[in-house]
Amino acid sequence: MINKKVLLDSNILIAFFRREDVHHKKVIEFLSKLDGFCISEHVLFEIGTVLLLKEGAEISKQFIDFLNNSENIEIVNLLLDEFSQIVNNFPYQRTKLSMVDLSLLIVSKNRNFELFSFDKELMEVYKKF
Repeated sequence: MINKKVLLDSNILIAFFRREDVHHKKVIEFLSKLDGFCISEHVLFEIGTVLLLKEGAEISKQFIDFLNNSENIEIVNLLLDEFSQIVNNFPYQRTKLSMVDLSLLIVSKNRNFELFSFDKELMEVYKKF
């Protein structure tokens, strides 16, 4: 049982929309157990772009329609303080996380969200964060 709000990395929803993804069935089962979830605006952009490039315009449109028609999905916008934390910490991190991954860590910590990703490095840092 998950008691916190759930923040998803892009690879979760990409797997949901890409039927040939190795995690596709696992993600369908996982999402069916949630009452809702959050994605950041940056992750939204990342998902839309990847789906457009790898699957085409129709699947990318299905993703946008999914967002627009789901009441239990919250789009999280960065607060100014979170933006500053990301920009100020990114050059000094000891890992090779992307800025989007760093933003997921900061948002999940600041807002007490539970983060889910298939990115092993990101999840290892999250557990220590």
